[in-house]
Amino acid sequence: MRIITVVCGDDKLENGLSSGNLCEDGEPVQPAEQTLTMQDKTNPLPTDLPLESVSKKEESDTCKQEVPEKEQTRRSVESRDVSVQTEPMSCHTGMYLMQSIYDSDEQTASSGDEWVYPELKTPQRVTIDITEKRMDLYKTIHYECEQNSIRLILPHKDIRVDKVASDGIILSEFSSTEALEYIKAYLNIDGKPELVIVMFTDNGNLRSRNYARKKEEWERNSYNYITMIKDLQFDVSMSCNCLIDVGCAVDNENCTIFDADILGLYTRFFFPKSGHVAREVRYNQQILWTANQGEDGKCISCAIYTYGTTSLLFFRVKVGEGIYYRWFDKVDGSWKEVERFFFFRKKEEMAKNRAETRARWAENGFI
Repeated sequence: MRIITVVCGDDKLENGLSSGNLCEDGEPVQPAEQTLTMQDKTNPLPTDLPLESVSKKEESDTCKQEVPEKEQTRRSVESRDVSVQTEPMSCHTGMYLMQSIYDSDEQTASSGDEWVYPELKTPQRVTIDITEKRMDLYKTIHYECEQNSIRLILPHKDIRVDKVASDGIILSEFSSTEALEYIKAYLNIDGKPELVIVMFTDNGNLRSRNYARKKEEWERNSYNYITMIKDLQFDVSMSCNCLIDVGCAVDNENCTIFDADILGLYTRFFFPKSGHVAREVRYNQQILWTANQGEDGKCISCAIYTYGTTSLLFFRVKVGEGIYYRWFDKVDGSWKEVERFFFFRKKEEMAKNRAETRARWAENGFI
């Protein structure tokens, strides 16, 4: 699904964030009905959407919640005492897995010993204001795509977002069946949001809502947002040709690269930097696409979805005013082009398998 425009965006990813009717990878997104109220308001990709990044220390601090003391279960074993220590083994979305560690040089666990789990907490219900800096609630990524300055907002997994606001004005509210996935804000020359695209799921179906600033107020804008995106583009004094290597994992002089856990899958995004025109896409030495001679074709974004050992790649190519998609499956270490139907069916299977795995982990107290 389209997410962020950093230098290489996918239609699906962009859709929710830029185009509206499609996700970045070209999957359709349904616009949502809603009345606007003007009230107060993990494992990163092993090798593979985005604004200010949160430092590891800050992310770690958000996990360091006070863990309730384990109930004393110390017991005497035969002729020696065994002391039980409670130690947090992992931290994910505010929940801890506690493991009993025995200070004994004999067998570490006996039949009466068991894992101890704290009571799982209900997700915190919050309002996200896109003009505030709240790293305890969400991660922001700032990037540029097609001469637009974009802020991507990704809510943390341990919160339940009820409302989205800007400067205290409520833009979007969510029902019990709706869940916020991410927010994409297009900024003006002063760095303030002018167009906001809210991507959310409703009973598992991806939906979008678009809001445009009119002076000091906001209004729903379901149809004219593409025109607004063009109006918010900034000028580039000069440009140079470059290539995008989807085998890279970090930013380089040509391309902005970042990872995000979005829409159920780990995703790595690639966006050509401002002033750079991507005329070729490759994976190390494997050439995946090259612009035709005499055409003004360019790649505007790429994304890699990953789950386990399975990876999918898609990128968007712009020729004139037309947008075209290319979809790939990774087979035996190289990328093989596939049909749209195959791509989305496999992507859906990956997201489903990951959701089922995470549900089992949560049931057993591992996350």
